[in-house]
Amino acid sequence: MTIVFWQDNKVHELDRSQSDRSLLDYLRCEAGVKSVKEGCAQGDCGACAVTVVQADPHHGLHIRVVNSCIKPLLSLDQSLVFCASDLPPEHPVVEAMLQNDASQCGFCTPGFVMSLYGAFLEARHKGVACIPDRAAALEVFSGNLCRCTGYVSLIDAALTMDTFSHSDVDWLAPIRSGLAVLDAYVKQKKDPNMISMLGAPGDLPIDPIVDTLREKAEHVDASFVAGATDLGLWLSRKHQRPNGLLDLCRIPQLTVSQHDDQGWRIGAARPLQAVFDEMLVYWPELREYLERFAGRPIRSSASLGGNLASASPIGDCIPLLWAMDARLSLKSWNLEAQAIQERELSIDDFLKGYRRTALLPHELIESILIPASSKKLRFYARKISKRWEDDISSVSMVIGYSINAEASFGDLAIALGGVAEQVLRAREVEALLRGQAFSLDKIAKACGVLQALIRPIDDARASAAYRRAICDELFCAFIAKIQHDHREDAMESGY
Repeated sequence: MTIVFWQDNKVHELDRSQSDRSLLDYLRCEAGVKSVKEGCAQGDCGACAVTVVQADPHHGLHIRVVNSCIKPLLSLDQSLVFCASDLPPEHPVVEAMLQNDASQCGFCTPGFVMSLYGAFLEARHKGVACIPDRAAALEVFSGNLCRCTGYVSLIDAALTMDTFSHSDVDWLAPIRSGLAVLDAYVKQKKDPNMISMLGAPGDLPIDPIVDTLREKAEHVDASFVAGATDLGLWLSRKHQRPNGLLDLCRIPQLTVSQHDDQGWRIGAARPLQAVFDEMLVYWPELREYLERFAGRPIRSSASLGGNLASASPIGDCIPLLWAMDARLSLKSWNLEAQAIQERELSIDDFLKGYRRTALLPHELIESILIPASSKKLRFYARKISKRWEDDISSVSMVIGYSINAEASFGDLAIALGGVAEQVLRAREVEALLRGQAFSLDKIAKACGVLQALIRPIDDARASAAYRRAICDELFCAFIAKIQHDHREDAMESGY
């Protein structure tokens, strides 16, 4: 089996031995694409951004902007890849950039062009305006850094793209053409003696997850990869090479989202951007917290399961899902029984310490279940970091709660990141306040219990003292908010 993708109007076919090679390295060193720049080599600056398009059976197209510096070639299989140099001079994105003088030194310009191109394709695909306002422009550029601080002209370019988009031109034609060429090529290359993901001859898989779990059981040292935003750093910064990669994004059941009477089940390889978009339908109050999770290129690649499996004490999804009382469905392959083994864990049982989980060496997270009861909760979620966006948390706090008519807590779940060797669940504080009114003595006692629970350290992002002060400030701000909301609700109901 090979890796096949389309770029610059032609198909690129690579041996699986290049699975862990970065897309940036291949484009610059082998394909000769010099418009893709290497800046930070860790997905922070966006100079290496490219637009990736895949066929989506549910929505027609899956369009995203990704950082090529941390994107292993394996994850580009059966995709279209667009670089800034692939756009013709008359393209609306190029015209908007030129007419607004939106380039200064030019180093970061290709990445900005690709962010705009991704937004342009999404808009044409959905039949809506490209970027309607300044806030939308800033969100599109959230993964791009300009060293010349020339954001005014870049935002102007973003807001004027529609001006140059002539209605008589089919701007999605190159997408359909590329997908057709790629599909025909893949069908032509199909071999009944299929080669397994790790390069050894194997049987034609009936179920992709069965095939993948079997491969993992037989090659425990191989690494699962979904968004690769963490693994990509091993490759680009630490220069480590895994002993084989198993791509989870090609397994349909790991990338879908389903709702039923039990709740909301999210495939572990589903991109964070898709998960966050759906979360905002139920909990719009989470918008600020979710938009501060890295930049759009990272959110478009990173997976929910990957964020959990990293078990980082500053992983922003863990406190969010813990406050929602999420449960994890795990799967592995039993070599003796030749069958899939399944088990379900709470996040309490899943986390075992700093970067340690209950995952067995050959086991993967299949899905995350957010129970139906969480839909009745409100959420207070705050992230404190040195930069507003595209930065790592110093402290994060997520509180899921409901308030009774008597101005007392009903449900209450408090999770904190960045204050110990792993994300913490403040169950002692929850037990103290649940069912209690908002009295000053109870709140003061809760603050004391919270301070006793956390174990912050000094590091490059914040001091322990600062983290303690922030926890106190965020919790007090939460209490002030619910008291204000309760007064507002009482006034509206006539009490």
